Amino acid sequence: MSDNNNDEENSKLDIVKKQFQEKEKQRLQSKLEKREISNKEQIDQSSSNIASETLLLINNLSDDIENRLNEISNNTNDDNKIEHLKESYNQMEESLSEINSITTMSSHILTSYDVKSILENIDNLKKQIDKSKEKYIPKQKLSLTRKKTKNPTTKTTSSKEDSSDKNNINETFNNSNNDNNKNNTEPIFNLINIKGFKNKELFYPPKKDEDIGGKEDINNNTNNNNSINDLFISDLIDCTVILDMKVLTALKINNLVNCTIRTYSPIDGSIFIHNCVNSIFSLVSRQIRIHYCNDCQFNIFVKSNPIIEGSKQIKFSSYLQNLKLEKSLFSSFDNQRFKEYSFDLESNNIDSDKWKLVNDFDWIQQKQSPNWSLVE
Repeated sequence: MSDNNNDEENSKLDIVKKQFQEKEKQRLQSKLEKREISNKEQIDQSSSNIASETLLLINNLSDDIENRLNEISNNTNDDNKIEHLKESYNQMEESLSEINSITTMSSHILTSYDVKSILENIDNLKKQIDKSKEKYIPKQKLSLTRKKTKNPTTKTTSSKEDSSDKNNINETFNNSNNDNNKNNTEPIFNLINIKGFKNKELFYPPKKDEDIGGKEDINNNTNNNNSINDLFISDLIDCTVILDMKVLTALKINNLVNCTIRTYSPIDGSIFIHNCVNSIFSLVSRQIRIHYCNDCQFNIFVKSNPIIEGSKQIKFSSYLQNLKLEKSLFSSFDNQRFKEYSFDLESNNIDSDKWKLVNDFDWIQQKQSPNWSLVE
C-alpha cells in the first residue's frame, strides 16, 4: 500500500514538473519573440529615418535644379552668360546624375511609389534642362568646305578629293581636341571654379590683384562682388583652400589628395564631396554628402544628418570645438556671420549634435558602422 502511494506521488510530481517545464518554455519563447519584434521595430525605424533623409536630399537636389532653371530664364544681362550657362547646365546634369545614383542605391529602403515618383521627376527635369539649353545656348554650326575640283569628270579624281577632304577634317578635329586637352590641364581659379593646383594656399574669393598662374585668375572676372554663388573645387594635391566669402549656395568637391578645406562662412545649401583621400574639411552647411572618400576628417556643423557612401576611415568632429583647439583661428570667429543665415553655432539647439548622427548608406545594422568614427 505504501509503495502504491509513493508511485502516485512520484507520478504527480512528474506531471507538475512537466507542466512547469512547458510553461517555462512558453515564457522563454514569448520573451524571444518580443525581443525579435523589438529589434525589427528598431531596424524598421532606422531604415525609415534613412529613407526620410534620402528623400529630403533628393528633394533638395531637385529644388536646386529648378531654382537654377528659373535663374537662367530670369537673368539675361550677364556679360559672361554663355560661360556661366554652360557651367550651370553641367552642375544641373551632375545633380540629376546624383539623384539617379541615390535612387538606385537606396531603392531597397524606398517605397515603390517613391521610386516611381523620383524617376518621373528625373525624366521631367531632364526635359526641362534640354529645353532650356536649346533656348539659351546657341548651337555651333560646323561648316566644312570642299576644295573645288578642276576636272570632276573621273571617279578616281573625285575619290582622291574626298579622301583628301576627310584627312583635312580629321586633322582639324584632332588638333582641336589636342588644344582642348592642353587647356584642361592648366589650373583654374575664379568665382565658380578652383581646379588643378598642387602645393598651393588659396583664398576664396580671389582678390582682384591676385595672379596665381592659372588659366583664369581673378583679373579675368568682372563681377567680384562677393555675391551668393556656387563653387566647384576639384583636382587638388597638397593644397589648402580658405573660404572666406559672405555665403555660398552650394559647394562641390571632387578628387582631392592631402588637402585642407576650411570655411569661415556658411554654405546655405548642400555640400557634395566625392573621391577625396587623406584630407581635412572644416565646413558649415545645411547638408553634407560624402562619396567614396578614404581617411578624411570632417569638422562640421550641419542642419541634417551627414550621409556617407562607399567611404572608409572617416572621422567626424564638431566644427566649433575643433576651431577652439586652434586659438589663432578661433579668435577671429564671428558667429554673427553664421546667424545671418540661421546657423547658430554657439548656443545649444536642435542642430548642435547633428554632426555626429551619421547615416552610412552601406551599413543599416543597429550597431556602429566600421566605416566612420568620432574624433576622440
